[in-house]
Amino acid sequence: MKVLTNGRTVRVRLFSFLILLSVTYAVHLFGEEAEKTKRSGFTVLPGIWYTPETKFAGGGQVMYYFRSEADSKSRLSILPAGIAYTQKKQIAIGINPDFYLKAETYRLMGEMSYSKFPDKFYGIGNQTSEEMEEDYTPRMFRVGGILQRKIRSRLNIGIKYRFEDTAMKEVEQSGLLAQGSIVGSEDGVTSGIGFLANWDDRDNPFYTTKGGFYQISTTFFNGIMGSDYDFTQLNLDFRRFFSTLPSHTLAFQANMNFTDGDVPFRDLSQLGGGNLLRGYLLGRFRDRHLLIFQMEYRVMPVWRRVGIVGFLGFGQVADTPDNFKLNDFKYSIGWGFRYQINREEGINLKIDVGYGKGSSGLYIGIGEAF
Repeated sequence: MKVLTNGRTVRVRLFSFLILLSVTYAVHLFGEEAEKTKRSGFTVLPGIWYTPETKFAGGGQVMYYFRSEADSKSRLSILPAGIAYTQKKQIAIGINPDFYLKAETYRLMGEMSYSKFPDKFYGIGNQTSEEMEEDYTPRMFRVGGILQRKIRSRLNIGIKYRFEDTAMKEVEQSGLLAQGSIVGSEDGVTSGIGFLANWDDRDNPFYTTKGGFYQISTTFFNGIMGSDYDFTQLNLDFRRFFSTLPSHTLAFQANMNFTDGDVPFRDLSQLGGGNLLRGYLLGRFRDRHLLIFQMEYRVMPVWRRVGIVGFLGFGQVADTPDNFKLNDFKYSIGWGFRYQINREEGINLKIDVGYGKGSSGLYIGIGEAF
């Protein structure tokens, strides 16, 4: 769950604090029991919040975790399911399994979600202004999955599929989306198949203290797969982690995303959100191509189950790779707290505050940004 702020009122801060209270109580109540069983357990996270887009809202997440092998050092499989419902009768439901199977030879990741939630569109480009903001509400059903196989040591290859059916339920009549000139501004289906390869020698995928993760993935969307749009996505995700002192970790990430073809605006490269440049609304800046560089310094624990994080990042979007400019990078800086839901597995509750140029964000959820 996350609450985003951008010059919002004190009420947003207040109800964000209520989230923290309810989630922390749930973590304490259920996390202690979960740690007693190393092979499996449950974590339950209820919450309430308020934003101008949703008014009052409530929901929660249930996560079941287990190991398919008796070895306590084998990687953890998770099955999280969440739901959110708002005063404006908006809803989001999702299930995201992530399973390690047959002694980690196979990894199966999936997604099934339904949502009818408001969003904002600011046009396309790295220099769009706040005055371009327009509201729209999509209804989306998405299903997808990734199956990857270990072929040597930490080297994995895989295949993936994504299907998304989107209906534009509401748009501003005076906005760009209502004019129909933006690709994806009308109802449509995206369907595509892709491939990936990665090297993963992290000591723990939930809270990494050393090792690295390097992945190249591509997805092809076309009419043969039932897609209304023909386009291609290429993503490069490189991460490296260093243990500097006991309980101290220095983490780096470079993320590059490139698209080509008839790309719907929802599938353009997007900057912001809880993972890629905290402090900006996800999609505040979007275009065909994206570059993100970010780092974190993590200390876990500082006291008992509590840890702290500081982060810094830079990123931008561009219509062509040639148009990335050094003086056009957006910055992000911030800090956060961690609370260990489960010490054995390194599963943390995160509360991050990020600041960008003229905007800020508060992010509450499970796991690290990268």
